[in-house]
Amino acid sequence: MIIVRLQGGLGNQLFQYAIGRVLAEINEDELILDTHGLYIPVEGCLSRDFMLDAFNINAKIADNKLIERIKKGSLLYCLGIKKLKHIKQLVFKETDPQKSYYRFADYICRPEVTKFYPDILVENTADIYLDGYWQSYKYFNGYEDLIKTHLTFKINYLCFDKTCLDEILNTNSVSIHLRLTDRVGTEFGLQFFRYLEWDYYLQAVGIINERIDNPHFFIFSDNIEWCQENLKIGFPVTYVKNQDEYNDLYLMGQCKHNIIAHSTFSWWAAWLNLEINKVVIAPKKWFNHQTDALEDLIPDTWIKI
Repeated sequence: MIIVRLQGGLGNQLFQYAIGRVLAEINEDELILDTHGLYIPVEGCLSRDFMLDAFNINAKIADNKLIERIKKGSLLYCLGIKKLKHIKQLVFKETDPQKSYYRFADYICRPEVTKFYPDILVENTADIYLDGYWQSYKYFNGYEDLIKTHLTFKINYLCFDKTCLDEILNTNSVSIHLRLTDRVGTEFGLQFFRYLEWDYYLQAVGIINERIDNPHFFIFSDNIEWCQENLKIGFPVTYVKNQDEYNDLYLMGQCKHNIIAHSTFSWWAAWLNLEINKVVIAPKKWFNHQTDALEDLIPDTWIKI
C-alpha cells in the first residue's frame, strides 16, 4: 500500500494526493491517506481539516489501527515520540532522508518542498509512507488526465452564484487571486513568504491586456472586502464572494486565464483550468529566502514575473 501523510491546506493536500495517486498507479497498489497530522497545530499554523472529500478521489482514510501498526516497534515510538512532525528533525539526516525507523513501511521524505525527486516514482515491493509537500507538477507528468478526473468536484459541494459562473463563461474571464490573511497578515507568514507587491498584479494585468481582448477580471481573496476598498485596475471587475475554498477554487478554474498568488491554492485552480489557450501568470519568487527559480513548481508554459 501507498500511504501519504496529509498536511497543510487544500492546495498542499492536492499535491500530496497527486503524488500518492501516481505512485499507487505505478505500483498497482492501494492508496491510503493519513489524516492524523492535520489536526495537530504546529508553530504559526492552526490545525487543518481534511478537504479532499469534496473531490472524486480514489483513496481510503487510514484508521488509528493502521497507523499504530506502522509505527509500532520503531525507535521513536518506543521513546514515546509519536508526533510524525518531529521525525525528520530528530532522526532523519538531510543527506539520508530515506533512512527508516518504521517496521512495516519504507518512510520517504525529501527536504525541499518544491523540488522534483524522480527517484521516488519507481516500482517498490514494500509498503511506502510518504511524508512531504511534493509541490511539483512533474510528479504527475503523464498522468494529467487521471489527476484532473480525480480532482473534479462532487456536485453537492458546489453552491456558488450561478450568475457569476455565467459571467465567467461568457467573457474573456481572468481570475486574480490575492492571499492576504496568512501570507502578509501574520508575523510567522512574513518570515517565510515574500510580500507580494501590488506592482506584481499591475504587471500581470498589463500582460493580460496585451494578449487578451476585452478582459474581465474576477478577484478572489481571503479578504475580499479589503480588495473591494483598495484595488483599482481600470478594467471590468467582479469581486467574487463565496463561503468556502471549494467554490473559489472551482470558479477560478472556470476562468479562461489566471493570475495566481504565491499560493498552491490558486496554482491548482490554474493547473485544473481546461482552457487550451489559457494564459497563466505566476510570481517567480514565493519565499523570502528562495534561491531557485521554482522550475519544478511553475510549468514552462506559464509566465513568471
